[in-house]
Amino acid sequence: MPTGGVHPGESIEAAAQRELGEEVGLAAGRLVPLVSFHTSKSVVDETAHLFYAEELRAATTPPDETEFIEVKHVPFATAIAVLQAARRRGR
Repeated sequence: MPTGGVHPGESIEAAAQRELGEEVGLAAGRLVPLVSFHTSKSVVDETAHLFYAEELRAATTPPDETEFIEVKHVPFATAIAVLQAARRRGR
């Protein structure tokens, strides 16, 4: 799941598109906001915004030079199944 910060003056949607392009090499035709939440209840004052990306296509955004990420595309149902199995194992 691509993650990252919002630059000053940048909308959260633009930040999501930028991170999607830098980290996964894709752009979304549509971002659907799912939830916003605080990542820590006491240590930092940070809010995360989670989007569902639809209508994906190849992005023209170059990858961030400081990150080395191996991208593996899996069907959404497979990702959910893996998470559920890990939860059953107590991870």
